[in-house]
Amino acid sequence: MTALRAVLAPLLVALAVLAVYGPPADRAEFVQDDAPAFLQHPAVKWPVDLSQIVRAPYFGDADHAYIRLSRPLATLSFAVEKGLGADSSRARHWTDLLLYALACAWLTALIARLAALWRLDLAGRLAALAGGLWFALHPAHAEVVMQVAYRPELLALLFELVAFEVLLAWRQGRGTPLNLAVGTLAFGAALWSKEQPLMLLPLAFVWALARPRLFRRFLPLLVAWTVIGVAWLAWRHWLFGPIAALPISEADNPLAGVPTAMRIWTALAIILRAAQHLVWPVDLAPDYAFNAWPPLLQPDAEVWGGLALLLGLLAAAIFLGRRARQKPLADEQDLAPGELGLLALVWAMLTWLPVANLLFVSTTLYADRLLFAPSVALCAGVPLALALWQPRGRIALRSRQTVAATLAVVTLGVCLQETPTTAAAWTNALALYARGVVLQPNSMRMANNLAFTLMERGRLVEARHFQQQALRIRPTDLDVLALGFDLARKEGRCEDGTPLARTLAQLPKPAVLARRIALDWAMRCRAWTDGWAAVRLLPPGQLRGREPLDVFALGVAAGENAAVEAWASPLEKSPWQVPAWTSAGVFGADSGGRPLEALRHLADLQKAQPQLAGLDKAARDLYERHRDHADAPAMRALLQATWKMTE
Repeated sequence: MTALRAVLAPLLVALAVLAVYGPPADRAEFVQDDAPAFLQHPAVKWPVDLSQIVRAPYFGDADHAYIRLSRPLATLSFAVEKGLGADSSRARHWTDLLLYALACAWLTALIARLAALWRLDLAGRLAALAGGLWFALHPAHAEVVMQVAYRPELLALLFELVAFEVLLAWRQGRGTPLNLAVGTLAFGAALWSKEQPLMLLPLAFVWALARPRLFRRFLPLLVAWTVIGVAWLAWRHWLFGPIAALPISEADNPLAGVPTAMRIWTALAIILRAAQHLVWPVDLAPDYAFNAWPPLLQPDAEVWGGLALLLGLLAAAIFLGRRARQKPLADEQDLAPGELGLLALVWAMLTWLPVANLLFVSTTLYADRLLFAPSVALCAGVPLALALWQPRGRIALRSRQTVAATLAVVTLGVCLQETPTTAAAWTNALALYARGVVLQPNSMRMANNLAFTLMERGRLVEARHFQQQALRIRPTDLDVLALGFDLARKEGRCEDGTPLARTLAQLPKPAVLARRIALDWAMRCRAWTDGWAAVRLLPPGQLRGREPLDVFALGVAAGENAAVEAWASPLEKSPWQVPAWTSAGVFGADSGGRPLEALRHLADLQKAQPQLAGLDKAARDLYERHRDHADAPAMRALLQATWKMTE
């Protein structure tokens, strides 16, 4: 009977996860970051190349190489799935779903074991069930569960739970060489899954310092974890360089580059909004980047609310820490409730503050997936606190039961209503971005992503509408400009690309992808002058196939011969002496309305390399196309002088 009670709550939580997420996982497609994380990742292959996985960034394609993150265990799991033939969308989503169900069940069991330390019995089991269900069904977790690219969050949580179990054992005097090894390996595996588990090290120190008489008991574990943490930091520095070198895009985080005061105001406001998303998770959007939540120019009510919440949490942590240090225990194996309250607060702050933009600018403004780790503390701590709460008076027990039951029913009701809807939105790109545009109409990324998805499905008119919406939000965004060129080309509306090309010409960045798409638009639409202005900053060495020749032709067609020759000089010292480049230049001069110049280039090449065949035919064809041109007499004379041709 005791064993059944121990597994009942975790089993119910795991079944709830499968019931809610199973149907959407069956029909889910790969979305957003799934492509760079494993679909296009060169290290996700079979047989596994461990050295490549250890050295590779998590997002392995060239377009995302600037994102300096590494999650080797997740990348390894993707490669193993590929080797086992379990790399379909359904198989990968179900792998994540099973990992999430296991993590939720484990967290539920951990809450129950903590409740048992205070002999809460039925109240403890109900707290474990409520906390486990709250975590399992929280709609903020849908992004983590339904997007395979966020598997590192799931792996990290599982290893964090193992490490915390070992930390708890050492606190209670049950440390052994075996669980020291297990805890150290779990801590290392968590770090190789994601960067955030590094917070376990300061968490362990806080716990040890909260009970200074027991500090020596923690010492072996602290030393082992410190060694692992330092080794991980050294490996990461070797791989990517200093953290300060992380590039931050304004499109991902509008706080990049704003004054410090504006960043702090906005970060404090977001703390309050994040807390609201945790306790009342309604209408959670897939994206909050530019310009969903604009930076605040001055403090408002949300800022002061966020500051009050942050200071309240800090004060509570200090109070609980002092109380834990001062309160004697009859048995050193016992835990004071204040100890776990302190740990819950420290866990929440250590997992949130590094991404809160408060101490420094993070790589993203906000995302609901960032609540995944902090919500562990909330979903475990609040039910335990309610179970331990002992109000005074004749109706104390009934009051506690009523409050706890009301909170549980309301919160779980909201989760049950929101989570299936949120999970369904993550099953495919069209549903996801359509929901994002409705919930965050000022999000440039959601509008542009929806436009791109519609374009891929051939719905060009709708795609144009949302691309224009994105363009109004951020007129200089490179992804929006690139999509505009694509749509102008596919719709045959060449004139729509002209203002985009003029905007792109004013931007100083190389912007390789956007300018390459502009190049294709310019060549197809014969937009020589605007096209050259838009592509002239393209680095020649980063072009593919015929693209360098197209840029050369474009520059010549625009009449910018000197500039385009200087542009081509890193590739060819004298492009006019190379047949392929001369052919591109002849096309450009001819397209630019200068047939005599085109013929002169052919004549110069003939003189420099008389052995080349076919130049006479090309010259004759060029002349035949321009018999009525004002330069026709001069062209006839050049034909006669160079190739001895007559009419």
